[in-house]
Amino acid sequence: MTIQGALDRADLLKPNMQSAAFKVGYLAQLDAIIHNELISKHEIWNEYDSSKTYAAGERAANDFIGYICISAIDTAEDWNADHWRPVKALAVMDHFPDSFTQYNSDTDPGTELLVPFPYDEDVYTFWLFCKIDIQNQEIEKYTNDRLLFQQAYESFSDWLTRTHMPISRARQIRL
Repeated sequence: MTIQGALDRADLLKPNMQSAAFKVGYLAQLDAIIHNELISKHEIWNEYDSSKTYAAGERAANDFIGYICISAIDTAEDWNADHWRPVKALAVMDHFPDSFTQYNSDTDPGTELLVPFPYDEDVYTFWLFCKIDIQNQEIEKYTNDRLLFQQAYESFSDWLTRTHMPISRARQIRL
């Protein structure tokens, strides 16, 4: 779902007087939370990109196999298995960004938001509904929309955890 798609859907289902700039800010806030709380805490295997460079230790996927870069790639190049060590077979190829860039009113409305289909519509729509309701001081509507948002967010979070291994911080345990 794009920024514009989320704005259009929210405006169609809940007509409101909030400016597009405020709603883009709300979407940016949610995607920052999603990136910080979920995406950055899981092993994400984005498809190898022949137009970028990779440092030793970075991850990439090629043909549904996850690889770790074993020697830095300082100049962009086509796939070269000599630079990579296979780590695991993957069920999902990812398209999550390595970092989150804040959205604002100047951001292209065609920018893709972080949550993929089929979770995107409910997550973004109910988040915007919550923000609209709280600004309008409609507490009962906010409470209902917050429950629906929380259910959609947890559904996405559960899928991410089922399909992506959480990053392990512990390397060894001392007894």
